[in-house]
Amino acid sequence: MAQIQKIYKDTWGTHKNPEIRKNFIYNLPYMIQTFENRDYLKGLYLKALRDNDKNIKYCAISFIHEISKILGPDEAVNSFSEIFESLLKEDDPKVKEKLVKNFHEVAMVFQSKTDDKYEDSKDQKEVKQRGIKLKILDAKSKF
Repeated sequence: MAQIQKIYKDTWGTHKNPEIRKNFIYNLPYMIQTFENRDYLKGLYLKALRDNDKNIKYCAISFIHEISKILGPDEAVNSFSEIFESLLKEDDPKVKEKLVKNFHEVAMVFQSKTDDKYEDSKDQKEVKQRGIKLKILDAKSKF
């Protein structure tokens, strides 16, 4: 397993072929779930979310819900909330399409973190649910 992780570390960022880099990203959810030391792999994933090659970026966005679940609420919110918000603000309709497709799953991971911080009163839950629905509707309306 250490050899596979070394290949990711040594090859991904420097490889010229975007298809090979995209395949690395495609396998990251499994890799992050498998390896105990996932900081480097998580860093690769964050780089992929900002990649200049749109196909790599789209591929990475497609897995944000899976990786968020693997990491759990605390780590997912700490790692992805800023990039997730910035992706929601992008003008590229395909980015929004990829985000909206599994938005409910990401929102559930982020929601469980929010529920830990605040009391679970009925009013607060309604406000949170309306906020999530508004973000989804806003993202869909920009297609």
